[in-house]
Amino acid sequence: MRTTLVALSAATLFLALSGFDCASTEMTTAKLAIRNRDFQKAADNLKKEVAAHPQNGEAWLMLGDIYNGQGKFVDMSNAYEKALVATQPAMTKEEREKITIDRFNAWLTKYNEAQTDYSAHRLELASANIDTAAMLRPNYSENLFLRGLIYREVPNKEKETAAYNQYISLVQPEVDEGMKAGLALGMTTAQVEARLGKPTKSQVSDTAGGFLYYAPKNVSVFFTPGMRGGAPEVEGWTFFKTPPSDIEQQLSHPLRSAPYYSLAVDAYQEGEKNTQRYDDALKYFRLVEKLDTKQEAVGPIIADIYTRTKRTGEAKVSYEDAIRQSPSDPSLYINYGTFLVSQKDYDGAVQNFEKALTISKGKDKDKEETALFDLGAVYKNWGADLQNAAGDKATNAQTAAFSEKLKKSLSYFEEIRKIKKTPDFALESEIANLYEVLHNDAGLNQSVKILESLQSTEGGNAAYWDTMELAYAYLGKNDKAAAAHKRAEDLQKGK
Repeated sequence: MRTTLVALSAATLFLALSGFDCASTEMTTAKLAIRNRDFQKAADNLKKEVAAHPQNGEAWLMLGDIYNGQGKFVDMSNAYEKALVATQPAMTKEEREKITIDRFNAWLTKYNEAQTDYSAHRLELASANIDTAAMLRPNYSENLFLRGLIYREVPNKEKETAAYNQYISLVQPEVDEGMKAGLALGMTTAQVEARLGKPTKSQVSDTAGGFLYYAPKNVSVFFTPGMRGGAPEVEGWTFFKTPPSDIEQQLSHPLRSAPYYSLAVDAYQEGEKNTQRYDDALKYFRLVEKLDTKQEAVGPIIADIYTRTKRTGEAKVSYEDAIRQSPSDPSLYINYGTFLVSQKDYDGAVQNFEKALTISKGKDKDKEETALFDLGAVYKNWGADLQNAAGDKATNAQTAAFSEKLKKSLSYFEEIRKIKKTPDFALESEIANLYEVLHNDAGLNQSVKILESLQSTEGGNAAYWDTMELAYAYLGKNDKAAAAHKRAEDLQKGK
């Protein structure tokens, strides 16, 4: 979520200071006190004024401004609320915009303080600050989201779950309407415009994010800066019931997949004891799959639930329906392919991963790499199954069959290696294993050098030394293999 304050536009502080016509003694005294920076005297007189004339919007606005300057944000918000409904005088458009900005900035200040306290594990302070933020902006989903994170750290599972259920209840209509329009978290501006067309107003930058506003649909789509210098990505949206002001159009409303994911994981873990909970898990995971393009971890879990509950027919119908509705979403093909791998339908899995690769190639680097890795993995599993089926006395034809699959697997993993800027242990360990099985000594020597370069970052990982032991042993470097074996053992023993 963007964490910068909204700047004042046409409005300025203390707009009510213009003129003294027909003012009461309290109002005149308050204005003079403000000019002399005696804010306590001004506040005392303004309280007397609103007690005598509760419809004096100017007095309520001035009082709210004083509270704002003093950091008394709840008092400020209450005074502004009175100003907005006052009629003598009623607030001007500029004054209403100023109030909107001040209230948002006050909420953001307390929310950011709560986030800082949460990150520093000052959980009591975090809870107090989010309580204040909730007073300033009631029924706002971000307050519930952070409250759930705080309860997770306390820990208090019951309250965490309650906060996430409240969150979902609050945002679900917005989520449903956005997904119906074809929106999803993580989309780029180009992808949003492909769904909604050219925006009425656009203000998006790579460093600050921003928003697109569509007047015909009465919706603002909000963006946050992309990860690792990438293009800005959708972080949420708001469908307005009435045409919003210029300020309201840009007040970001993030939407989160994490509360759905957390409840889904809870239900999934309880599924072993109560299989009906798998239905709850599936409902949440499938929603996350559609809502958040960056949540790739759900695919294997969804596949596992369908497999555990023996609902393979339903699974295929569900995946294929989702693909028909969004045929350009590579995530759906990746998730369907993952399910088909679990069913050992390798041909079907390859077709879906290849489709995901075609859609994402040159457009979505993360999805492209995922599709390539999944293609490498499916061919490796396929080859391993053929090898196991052949047994110890494989014929030449059987050896050729599983070797062909393993070589295909290797080609995809090597393609990822080419497009990655830095070595990756998980990827390189797969490549090294394939070089060993395919008796490719030159390739394995190259892979070992890459793996050795990762020792400074992976040296505390027992799996790293297991990989090195096998590679060294295959190459006949027995001393190094023995040293790697000992290092892996020591790490497993906590040494």
